[in-house]
Amino acid sequence: ILDGRKTVTRRPVKFGRGRNPKWSGYVPDGGVLYGSNNIPAAKAPYQAGDILWVRETWTLVPDGSYVYKASVECPGAWSGTWRPSIHMPKEAARIFLKVTDVHAERLQEITAEGALDEGTNVEFPEPKPSYISLAYTKMRLEPAARRSFANLWDSTIKPADRPVCGWQADPWVWVIRFERCERPEMGARA
Repeated sequence: ILDGRKTVTRRPVKFGRGRNPKWSGYVPDGGVLYGSNNIPAAKAPYQAGDILWVRETWTLVPDGSYVYKASVECPGAWSGTWRPSIHMPKEAARIFLKVTDVHAERLQEITAEGALDEGTNVEFPEPKPSYISLAYTKMRLEPAARRSFANLWDSTIKPADRPVCGWQADPWVWVIRFERCERPEMGARA
């Protein structure tokens, strides 16, 4: 997010009680997944226009300012205590995101472009000579990008949850597209 490569995130769909996430009959419609008889099965956690704030590993330095572990401004030899992102207060946030689109899809529907939008570092299989066609490049890029994203995805899922939420399970996910924005007024919804 800091260097502008990540503009989308995927999150597993949390289905309501009694609904089977393995059932493939869900129909995506924007921020809602519908099951049989047009009954909503899950609603997106965010809608276009929502403002989100990014939690980071952080600490307070003696002068009372916040320092972020991911930042290049961060002192390399900091001897204080880093605090986990889950404990970051909203007033310490420096990155705000405006949701521009939300829709549902199966995880393995991700394209090479989608994997790159996720900020994935794709290791291209081999150097690209200038005479290689665009079609050949795309043919090689697509599987490399998807493989890189699959590895990243599985690294964020607990091993016990992989049968339901891992890459091979191909779960329904919310695709949340966003853009960086300025800090909102503190009374704004976030």
